[in-house]
Order: sequence, then C-alpha cells, then structure tokens
Amino acid sequence: MPVRRKTLWVWACVLAFLVGCGRTAEVASLATSTPGQAARIDESPQSPSVALAGGTLIDGTGVIKITFSSSLPVLSPEEAEAIVETAHARGIPVTAHATNLSELQRALEAGVDDVAHMVGDRVPTRTIRHMVRTGVSWVPTLEALSDAGGANLRRFLAAGGQVALGTDAGYLDGLEIGMSLDEIALMAEAGMTPMQIIVAATRNGARICRLENELGTLQAGKVADVLVVDGDPLQDLRALTRVRLVMHEGVTIRLSTFTSQSLRDLPGL
Repeated sequence: MPVRRKTLWVWACVLAFLVGCGRTAEVASLATSTPGQAARIDESPQSPSVALAGGTLIDGTGVIKITFSSSLPVLSPEEAEAIVETAHARGIPVTAHATNLSELQRALEAGVDDVAHMVGDRVPTRTIRHMVRTGVSWVPTLEALSDAGGANLRRFLAAGGQVALGTDAGYLDGLEIGMSLDEIALMAEAGMTPMQIIVAATRNGARICRLENELGTLQAGKVADVLVVDGDPLQDLRALTRVRLVMHEGVTIRLSTFTSQSLRDLPGL
C-alpha cells in the first residue's frame, strides 16, 4: 500500500513545505540563501524558517528531499551539507533529486541517504562502489524518465546496491503511483529478476522510508498488509495483476471469488 508521509522539499533560496501528495499537494515557501539559514530548518517559531502553519518546518517531517536541478537555483555544497547534517541530527533521512551525473555527485558529497531517479549518464564504477559501501539506495523511476539509466541500474545491482520501487512524479499525467506495473515492467527489462523487483517494492521501500520495523515483510508483529494473487509472480510478474485478496492492517478490503477450498489452501487459514 502507498505510504503518505510529510515531505520537506529544499532547494537554493527556497524551502518548500508540502502537505499531502500528488496533484493535491499544498506548498508554502520560505527563503534561505546561506548555509546558516539552511541549517535552521529545526529552530523555534521565531526562526526565519518557521512553517506558515506553525511550529517548525522539520516537525513531523518523515523525509527531507533536496534537489540539485539546474532548472532551480542550485544549493551550494555548504547549504546541502547543512541540511543533511541538521536532518540526520533529528533522525530524519534525506533523499535527493538527481537526473545526471553532476547532480548525483553533489548529492553524494552532501551525504544523502537515497537518490530519486536513475541517472542517464554512465556512472563511474568508483561512484557506484561508494554508494554501495555507504548504503545509499536508489529509486530508479524509469517510467518517469522514459526508461533512461537501465545500464546504470544493472551495474548498481550487480555491485550489491539496494533498489526500491517508487516515484515522486505522481503529478504527471498518465504516470501510475503506488505499485506501478509499468515501472515493474521497465525494471524487468533492465535485468532485475522477479524476486529483486518484489523485494524492491516491499522490503526495500519500507527501509528507505524508515518503516522496516512496521512494514515491508510478512513477519509477526508487523502490520498485516497482504496481497494474494492468482499465480506465481516469481515465474510471471503479470500474476501481480490477478489480485485475489487485499488485506490492509489485518482488514480485508478486497476479496475476489475464492472457493471455500481455495481459502483453506491459503497459509494460516
């Protein structure tokens, strides 16, 4: 199930406070143009970085996203590092929007936890090794980028990198959010195995969101979010479209036409 988390977007000169997600997100902005201001995202309501809704911008935030896109004023290395340091001091992960090699390298230098978008430029092997060694995850968003970066994805996986399925582009017309079957198909075309894709869509996504103790795997004590399909997705990923049962937090919210015998055949029933 998609997880809604409050996200704080940050780029040079502007702090954007997002409430909600997708096409209905509400955005308020505040100016910052120095590393000192960038570091004050967690200060008191008297700070220049206070949220318009009251409290501080960082309060209640599940993740902070920074961007180095050239279409916006670009964060300096000092500003980016100040944001990451401040967020990490509060136990909040930082993700980065990066679509080319230059943006990726600036994000890694700042110390981000994961990167959104697979880079189209060939990523040097030493950079991939650095990401794997430091535990930086990658969310490819191949669908949003018209399938760019498949070769880098294969090399990252081969090096032992952690990949998760997700997108930050739910506002784009025609783009699926949640468990995007188009993204899954593109991951398969890039060489990911069915098991790698399923793990990317479940356990790894929960890890990146810092929810691995609650979601992502079927284990005692975790939230009972269960998807039952007709067929074996390890043999045919299209089985994921043949949904028979959806359970959210232990409550069945969709039940297709099971027979009484097929229900008895389900583990635990």
